[in-house]
Amino acid sequence: MVTLSPDQKIIVDLLEPMQFDKISYGNLWKEVIFDLERQHFQVLLVGWRGSTRFHSVLIHIAIREDFIWLEEDNTELDIAHLLVEQGIPKERIVLGFQPPYKRPYTGFGLGEPTLKSA
Repeated sequence: MVTLSPDQKIIVDLLEPMQFDKISYGNLWKEVIFDLERQHFQVLLVGWRGSTRFHSVLIHIAIREDFIWLEEDNTELDIAHLLVEQGIPKERIVLGFQPPYKRPYTGFGLGEPTLKSA
């Protein structure tokens, strides 16, 4: 049995149920992928809608240093705020899909270590 860090547990508990979401069109399904060693967590949409192949990243979260990087959120769920509701401070969540110059205006983390005075 793998022991999860508190951050990993919050992310896994948030994303894992998504694999059971029903897709109302096409032959599509969601796949949830966790790489606990490398600290990456993804939800993919895969399958077919008619003759069109789907393979799309809905959600991608990575843990780097002490930050939770939300690399992709192609949902209406507002994953960043769901993470906050689960106890992760906003300053530790980085909206990686936003360019660095916009991050100071998001209310979330910048993805840079804070400098502490000696």
